Amino acid sequence: MRVRKGWISAALMGLLFIGATSAMAQTIQTVGPIDSVHGFPRWLEDTNGVVLGLCDDEALCAFQRPDVLLPLAFPDNFPDEVFWYTCDAATPTAGGNAALVIAFEGAFAIGDVIDGDQVSFGRLRIRIEGLQPNSSYTITTPYEVIDLESDSLGEINHADDRGFGAAPFTGLLNAGIGPFLEWDPAVAPAPPAGLIGDIGVEHTVIGSPIGANYFRIEGPGVGARGAANLCADPALGPDPLLLTDCIQTPNFIVTGKLATNFGVTIDRATYTKNAAGTMVGVWATSFPGQDLRASVDGSTEFALINEVGTGNYFARFPISNAQAVPETASVTNYTDLPTTTVVAPLTDLVRIIQASFDESTGTLVVRGNSSDSVGAQSLSIGVGASGVGGGTLDPTGTLTVTGISVPPKTITLDSAAGGRTVTDVVVTGLTAALLADAGVDVTGAPGGTLILDGSNSVGALTFSWSVASVLPAGAAPAITNASSPVATITLPLDPIEVTIVLTVTDGLGASSTDLVVVTNVTGSLPPIVNAGADLTAAEGDFVALNGSADGLFDNVLWTQIAGATVTLSDPTVLSPVFTMPPGQNVLTFQLTANGPFGMASDTVTIDTPAGAVPTLNISQATYTTSKAMWRINGTSSIPGPGHTVTIYLGIGTSGPLIGSSVVDTLGDWEVRERNSPVNPGPAPVVTVVTSLGGEVIGISVTVQ
Repeated sequence: MRVRKGWISAALMGLLFIGATSAMAQTIQTVGPIDSVHGFPRWLEDTNGVVLGLCDDEALCAFQRPDVLLPLAFPDNFPDEVFWYTCDAATPTAGGNAALVIAFEGAFAIGDVIDGDQVSFGRLRIRIEGLQPNSSYTITTPYEVIDLESDSLGEINHADDRGFGAAPFTGLLNAGIGPFLEWDPAVAPAPPAGLIGDIGVEHTVIGSPIGANYFRIEGPGVGARGAANLCADPALGPDPLLLTDCIQTPNFIVTGKLATNFGVTIDRATYTKNAAGTMVGVWATSFPGQDLRASVDGSTEFALINEVGTGNYFARFPISNAQAVPETASVTNYTDLPTTTVVAPLTDLVRIIQASFDESTGTLVVRGNSSDSVGAQSLSIGVGASGVGGGTLDPTGTLTVTGISVPPKTITLDSAAGGRTVTDVVVTGLTAALLADAGVDVTGAPGGTLILDGSNSVGALTFSWSVASVLPAGAAPAITNASSPVATITLPLDPIEVTIVLTVTDGLGASSTDLVVVTNVTGSLPPIVNAGADLTAAEGDFVALNGSADGLFDNVLWTQIAGATVTLSDPTVLSPVFTMPPGQNVLTFQLTANGPFGMASDTVTIDTPAGAVPTLNISQATYTTSKAMWRINGTSSIPGPGHTVTIYLGIGTSGPLIGSSVVDTLGDWEVRERNSPVNPGPAPVVTVVTSLGGEVIGISVTVQ
């Protein structure tokens, strides 16, 4: 699965957390209706009431048709990335460049433009080069302050895509990005009409919720002496005496198009029909203050009432009983230019009055009705999870099913007119059966303490643990908490076998018993430990140690005794994991088990395989001038995860860094950098290297 700059697959979203993030406050208050053409929300509204539509202005926003010679068409000539809002900043460091990318983006889960694959997310990415290696830096963005560490090359690559999700795209509400920044109105020029910014112009901004209308980096040696972007306050940075420890820029490239068309979504359309007439009810959602009108015949329209201050709308109107009830209802937003019309099924309203199961007789009773009392709609239930057969309610609105041992959890009632409702089944009759469960037989060490667990007993109100027999004959060991579901017993030093009985009652006179046998061992040997077979692993691989321990032991502990230091996920379990460090390494770990009769240890070695250098193939290398976008992709003969591809401008790795990508499990990789600060220059070439040592030098770049 390929990971690209513009999107992240749903499978990876649960695994990818690069850098620390905290719980995000809601900064987008409304996600608008889904557009029936491209399948993305028409607009987003922030907590300041600013509403941005999907920005499709190709001259002023991050939007471009794949074929600019053909008209926009979904899905055949539609971008694989679209944006409601972008906010980017860039500034030089002492030894390179720093870039901040913030956006609300729509994309496609697999990558290609496929209807049904639409996803959206908020993005915050920070890429900095030219820092001191392995050092701490504080980065202030308009939305949060983040502490990050530079790597061994003096670079920071922090990617945090949040609020990920498909329709209805409500994950954007809590992406922690917002409210939208806008150009400072006190600084000329003003943004183009209908926009909050311009993709081709840097400008100061306002609107940071934390009062940080800038991009700032604090840390050792981040700035160059005398540079124009050094912070004015010498107290900033880790050392107030070094004025190169803080840089910042107030200039951002902001894009966003103020929404003009707000669309509409039909949330529910139902009708009620009786001898007095037929009434239709329509509930809809849009932006407040819209002119919405509903219809069921395509001609007569009825205005929807807007709940003040919300996007909730409602209309109720009659239709003639002489005509058949239409199959659909429509709502048109006349405020939109051109107008927007959506259609939804018009169904009756189905109610479940009773859904009960009598455990004593094995009988399920379902009673319900339809809001269409004239049409005598057929009402039926489907097949339940427990195998309950479906059936149709009789003329009184009742269905009785007998001979059931396990009732369904829920009942779904369907109408021939399209109505549907679901409710939980209520169980009555017998109480649950009483059954004692003393747990499995257990073995312990002489003098040790064992747990007696009766918590899996069914229907128990009281508990009583007691000793039934002792072999060989002798004094019975004491039981602690004998009247609780969970008790303990301390074994004597001599070998012994104890049979214990658990008695439970239901408080109504019924009781149940169960036995458990407790044995202490006769031996006094230390545990047997095996640290597992020696392994090989490449840089970046996730390695799982596979230890085992037999006999009596109280705890285990892994310690590293040789090689580059790594961090184990949990050194107190038998199978911890770690990430193989860079370079050629030989790591040695020792597994130790401690028991009542001594301790034992064993070692295992993990080394880097010699000569594990991948072959790289380059499929595409382009630079799009209008977007300042690099797009370079290809394959690696050694699949990931576990190693990365990094691209530099020029011959070798001394040129500016363009970007990097994780190699996926199929060997694919792609670097895609929009608004890149790296200018290709005339006749550009790039060098591609991997973290495993493979490289390709002097790849020609197509500039378009």
